[in-house]
Amino acid sequence: MDLKQRILQETSQLLFTVGIASMTMDMVARSCGISKRTLYEQFPDKKSLVKECLKVDYKNSTTDFEAIFANASNCFEALFGTFNYMRKRMVKMPVTFHDDLKRIYPDLYVSLHKRCDHKRVTELAQVLCCAQEEGLVETSINTKVAAFLFYVSMKTLHNNKQIAEYGITQIDLLDRAFINFLRGVASAKGLELIKEYQTKNNK
Repeated sequence: MDLKQRILQETSQLLFTVGIASMTMDMVARSCGISKRTLYEQFPDKKSLVKECLKVDYKNSTTDFEAIFANASNCFEALFGTFNYMRKRMVKMPVTFHDDLKRIYPDLYVSLHKRCDHKRVTELAQVLCCAQEEGLVETSINTKVAAFLFYVSMKTLHNNKQIAEYGITQIDLLDRAFINFLRGVASAKGLELIKEYQTKNNK
């Protein structure tokens, strides 16, 4: 691993632990065991470092998703695995991460979501089409509409500031939204897999 890769690895851990606002270049340099001068030789400012970390994280998560789907025996199993992966990330990620990114680096925030949103909706629609072929999703379901509605609703719930006022955790709400979405599109065969997933994961 070269110096630049090590810096990105350490920075990513800090970003997803202390958050964008709290992370400083001093903190990164100390974590890497290098001087600030050496750090700035690799990355001219904090924004360029955060931008590169987001690009690497996007690439890594895409690779992880591909592995989940490659090892799944059916589309619902792949969706369960993908949701569990994202759930673990959300639990570890500072609650202010996306708000900080939007506030401090709005252009990076827009770029990240512009790149992710269309890709994720398209991919989910394709998975639902495949699930229809497997007999897990009702054939009457418009997969593009279902994928778009689910993605938008999950983003809305994730960004809702009023959740805590009702004594509900964000994770519990997202869990329920995910299960309800699958139930809404699932066939009888798909519902059996959902039931097995809930029993196994106590959801």
